[in-house]
Amino acid sequence: MKVAAIDIGSNSVHMVIVEAVAGRDLRVLAREKEMVRLGDSAFGDGRISASAQARALSTIARFLELARRRGADAVTAAATSAVRESANGAQFLALVRRETGQHVTLLGEHEESRLIYLAVRDAMDLRGRPALVVDVGGGSAELLVGDATAMRYAASLPLGVLRLNARFHGEKALKGRRRRALREHVREAIAPAIRAARRAGVRRVIGTAGTVNAMARILLAHGDEIPDPDSSATARIPTRRIADLADRLLSMPLAKRLRVPGMDPARADSLGLGCVVVEEVLEAMRADTISTCRAAVREGMVLDYIATHPAGPRARGGHDVRERTVRDAASRYALDDPHGEQVSRLALALFDGTRRLHRLGDAERELLHFAALIHDVGQHVEYRRHHRHSWYLIRNAELQGFEPEEIDVLACLARYHRRGGPKDEHPEWQALPARRRPAAFLLIGLLRVADGLDRGHAQEVERIDVKVRRRSVVVKVAGRGAIDLDVLGARSKADVLEEALGRPIDFELRVMRRRRPARRVPRVVRRARTKPVPARRAAPRKRRRAER
Repeated sequence: MKVAAIDIGSNSVHMVIVEAVAGRDLRVLAREKEMVRLGDSAFGDGRISASAQARALSTIARFLELARRRGADAVTAAATSAVRESANGAQFLALVRRETGQHVTLLGEHEESRLIYLAVRDAMDLRGRPALVVDVGGGSAELLVGDATAMRYAASLPLGVLRLNARFHGEKALKGRRRRALREHVREAIAPAIRAARRAGVRRVIGTAGTVNAMARILLAHGDEIPDPDSSATARIPTRRIADLADRLLSMPLAKRLRVPGMDPARADSLGLGCVVVEEVLEAMRADTISTCRAAVREGMVLDYIATHPAGPRARGGHDVRERTVRDAASRYALDDPHGEQVSRLALALFDGTRRLHRLGDAERELLHFAALIHDVGQHVEYRRHHRHSWYLIRNAELQGFEPEEIDVLACLARYHRRGGPKDEHPEWQALPARRRPAAFLLIGLLRVADGLDRGHAQEVERIDVKVRRRSVVVKVAGRGAIDLDVLGARSKADVLEEALGRPIDFELRVMRRRRPARRVPRVVRRARTKPVPARRAAPRKRRRAER
């Protein structure tokens, strides 16, 4: 099923077209955005101007035609703050229905927050402690608290960049008293949400929607080492960099802001105000960074439509985003054989058995598991150099819930699971951050041995026991069938692990006998046979009872 979602926001009109398949990640077919700024007039005089309505109507009609051409089976549309609060918002929606035939849902504050939560939960790893999600739009700023199971708190605050622009005249340089008034206004508005987030034990802040991603583009153009906000990778932006950007933009006149590298001209008058909102939230939460998320209301609209529409595909089970997206990538590249599961099981057993030597934690263990599941995806291209193709495919698979460095680690593990180990002159190894290389080197060694223990992709090895001795590591391998070939494969690939652990690896082989199927016994033989008790044995007992 192909679903298009049109989000009519206060600043922009967005559309996303996705293909939804049961049990799989949403596949994005197209993204469109047009700045129409409905909120310029709506937050100024309380009504959407005729020119803004015309811009929005033209954009919606064009998006609907694009959705039709891409074969969308369904189109869902919704409007948010500017339309919700303007005096003529209902008339505007009636105009859209009359001119295009498209029904537009007017989202309430809580419903808008719920859709944002659905989108973020589907794209980010929210396991563990709840996170605070910040969505600074044109008309409002949504602050919500949620984890992988539910949204715990939501607040829609009048802190959208166009609303703040109408009040504080952000097109001019803000200094002194006006800047202090802006910050005091933001702090007072966010205070209840911050208290709720602290009570919930929030330790992580996630930023979504246009304002946060626009900040990321400027920092990327400035030379900060963060991923492109248009990618699925999660960037972590330090709070101090946002504070610096806010001060820099607020102190500039509009003409100078337009020349800032990476600046969207349509946001030049209001982006500094949005930076202040994000900065004040981070300072109040005492958070060092904010994680970016590309998903927003429109993705939540798609997910909600799929979940509630009877003709839609069944919802995906669980909310472990990383596990789901890795398995989806494996399926996408026709990697459905059980080899990856076997390699994962063996690699984790090796990891646990040597933990007191390498002292790595659960985060590295989980990366090893994911790499084992998809280390062979390069066979989708060809077998001979599939380890090199795996490196490329993993880096470009748009895995959700991972930070860029984690994706680099996964790609390197797949790159070196066969043939030679990492070398300093290899460009793939050089692309991995230096601080990640020691742990990645050991994980590569574990993955190579585990892959060798399933050399024939037949899952003959049933159990391994790892013993760490003073001068060696002994791996006892038990299984049925010709596991000597698997042990030989592991021995031939143990070089990297031996170097990482600083001691040789010895393998001990134990071939288990195959159990013979139980012979079926005929039913007549299995029938129980009982002998009657002779009467002469029972008679003395009756006489004794009579004598008593």
